[in-house]
Amino acid sequence: LEKNKKPYILFTGHSLGPTSQFEDITKESYIETTNHILSVLSDCYLNQDVKLYYKPHPREETIHFDLAGFEVLKEPMTSEMLFARDRSSIKAAYSVASNSSATAALMGINSYALYKLYQYPDVLIERADRRYELSAVKKPANMEELRNSSIEVRALNKYDESDVGHLKAIIEKIVADVS
Repeated sequence: LEKNKKPYILFTGHSLGPTSQFEDITKESYIETTNHILSVLSDCYLNQDVKLYYKPHPREETIHFDLAGFEVLKEPMTSEMLFARDRSSIKAAYSVASNSSATAALMGINSYALYKLYQYPDVLIERADRRYELSAVKKPANMEELRNSSIEVRALNKYDESDVGHLKAIIEKIVADVS
C-alpha cells in the first residue's frame, strides 16, 4: 500500500473471540453474518473509484471469510498507524467492534462499528455501546443503514487539542470497562 494512493475502504478483521466466549454465537453464524456484510460493502462500493481492503486482526491466524472484491492488506502496521498515514485516502473504516473504529472517527474518517448487525447477546451490545458512546462512530442497525454508509460524505477535520482529550476519555473508558 502506497501513501497518497487512490481512495480506499478499510474493513478491519475481528478474531472469532465472541464465538468462544458465548455459546449462543456460533462460528458458523458469525462467519455467515460477516460474509453478508462484506458482500453488501463490495456491492455498494462496486461503481465507486475505491479499493476495498481487509486488514486481518493480529490474532486472526486464518481468514474464514469470503473476501470477493477485497484485497487482504498485509501491512505490518496497526490500523491506527494506517489511519494516521492514509487518513486523507480512507473513505471509510469498518469493523465489527474494534477500538480502531473510535480512533478512525477521532481522526475524521467515516467510521462504522457493525456489532448491531450480529445476533450478539445484550451484554456484548451494551459493552460495545459504552465503548463508542463518546465517539462519532456510526453503528448501523440493519443492512439498509450499512448500504447507505457507502454514500456518506465527510469533511476531513484537522486535529485540535480537544481531539487528544477526547481520545484520552475514550481510552480511559475502555480500560475501565475491561478492568
